[in-house]
Amino acid sequence: MRVFVYGSLKRDYWNHALIEDYVTDVTPASVRGFTLLDLGSFPGAIPSPQGTVEGELLTFAGPSSRLAVAKLDRLEGHPTFYRRTLVEVETPEGRVKAWTYVLQQRGGRGQAQRCIGSTWPAPGSRVPRRSLRRERRGYERCRSCGLTLANGECRFCPTAPASCACGSDADLIETGVAGTFACRTCDDIAEAAASGGA
Repeated sequence: MRVFVYGSLKRDYWNHALIEDYVTDVTPASVRGFTLLDLGSFPGAIPSPQGTVEGELLTFAGPSSRLAVAKLDRLEGHPTFYRRTLVEVETPEGRVKAWTYVLQQRGGRGQAQRCIGSTWPAPGSRVPRRSLRRERRGYERCRSCGLTLANGECRFCPTAPASCACGSDADLIETGVAGTFACRTCDDIAEAAASGGA
């Protein structure tokens, strides 16, 4: 499975860490028919007949591809904030089909609506690259949601459900998306039981 990314999911930016364990290949790429809006600390692709967006084509292989896309859908607010859309991507090796996330919601208080064209971050902008300070200082991150752990526990991730709808109780694995677990028996996604935490 392939996903074209153009913002903070690119290598060297902060959200790439959420999916880097699933990525088997990264290739420079572009998509025609879109342009980028500046939404502050991240961009949004919108349709534009004459536009082109530069980014990276991420390849996921095997069973992990489903888990990676579930994690991306959650991060991108699919289908309400961004919608996962199949597009034609141009790479140095030729054209391929891939998923990308297209902005659905525009506006909102405090969000810039400036068109920045084909590349994010825009030349001259001060968008930070991935910070390694937390890892150097010994902070740990939750393997499920990627947030910083407090005393070794994540307060945002609920516990696993007792079993999948298929009846299996021994084959549930974390998907990497808070509150969801994949069943190795039936390949379905199981939702976690609601926790009593705040």
